[in-house]
Amino acid sequence: MKVCLVSGSYPPVQCGVGDQTERLAEGLAQADESVTVLTTRSVPASSPGRVTVIPDLPDWSCTRLPALIKRIRRMNPDIIHLQYPSLGFERGLAPNLLFPALRLQRLPAKRVLTLHEYASLTWKGRWRLWLTLRWAHRIICTNRRDQEVLAADFPGCQGKLQVIPLGSTVGSREEAAGNESAESLLPKENKTWLLHFGSVMPNKGWEVLVPALRQLRDEGRSVGLLAVSDLQPARYAYHRRVSDLIQASGLSSHIQFTGYLPTDQVSRKMQACCLAVQPYTDGARLNHSTFVAVLAHGLAVVTTDPLHLLEEVKHGRQFWGVIPRDPKALADGIKHLLDHPDLVEKLRKGAAQAADYFSWDRIIRLTRCVYQQRNE
Repeated sequence: MKVCLVSGSYPPVQCGVGDQTERLAEGLAQADESVTVLTTRSVPASSPGRVTVIPDLPDWSCTRLPALIKRIRRMNPDIIHLQYPSLGFERGLAPNLLFPALRLQRLPAKRVLTLHEYASLTWKGRWRLWLTLRWAHRIICTNRRDQEVLAADFPGCQGKLQVIPLGSTVGSREEAAGNESAESLLPKENKTWLLHFGSVMPNKGWEVLVPALRQLRDEGRSVGLLAVSDLQPARYAYHRRVSDLIQASGLSSHIQFTGYLPTDQVSRKMQACCLAVQPYTDGARLNHSTFVAVLAHGLAVVTTDPLHLLEEVKHGRQFWGVIPRDPKALADGIKHLLDHPDLVEKLRKGAAQAADYFSWDRIIRLTRCVYQQRNE
């Protein structure tokens, strides 16, 4: 099949949806599909292996829609697979009008939509999707909660829906295997190193994480935090807030940022730490790709209680949940696991078992099945 993936972001631009699109494109190409990615002009053009990346659009405003349609018509794909939303789309309407425009043009390609998030969208964000949902042949949700909310909002879409989870964009426990010892991958200080993974953003819970670490240090715990992320206080206002908070808490020497790393190095850093800490302000969700990544690496993780039940993963089996936005609760959860290594091992085994659900082999197989289903 000739597959055209449409995404506003793609590596090396840092965006979780772009990272997911890259892994999907590579997996489809390995399964002998012909894959082209249409994306934003800020991404360099490339043709690595069998994936062709075409950065055509300077932006995603309505005025760019004719050029996008023209490019797709020249490609004549069997599948047009839209990844929505992404940072690169910004507030442009071209992605929202793409599927109805393709139908008016009578292009025979199957129109597939992956919604990377839905339940967390505002009502305006949901209604922007109405035409796309109406004219999609198949709709992929990344978790059951999004599927349930979408089916309630747009009952006519129910027969089109399928859940295919996100996968880890930084490999897996098996891919992280290397010759280095765990000690060589961690800072030299004699500490118990906790891991935090993901871009520095408000929903990652830094205002909770920093005081929780301060509490642990004040109680005599020799712990440090290895943040596999890039802190740029000179560039971003929120990064300045986090940097100032770390300095004011006296934790500058106990929180170390790795900066941007290649995916294989990210995986090995993750494997070297004893415990991951991911205190999302909106609770653990399966469309948090960073949460999926630590599970896929078989790590024990302290995170925040999900607002809704999660499929395949549960508190006490695959993760340890604490109250969101509560530094003391987070510190107590970390202490509980540090004091109970048997529980840490149980969570690791549970995460390793759940990793099969998020494996890219399974995701690619399910996606190809969606491509092969008859149009409705």
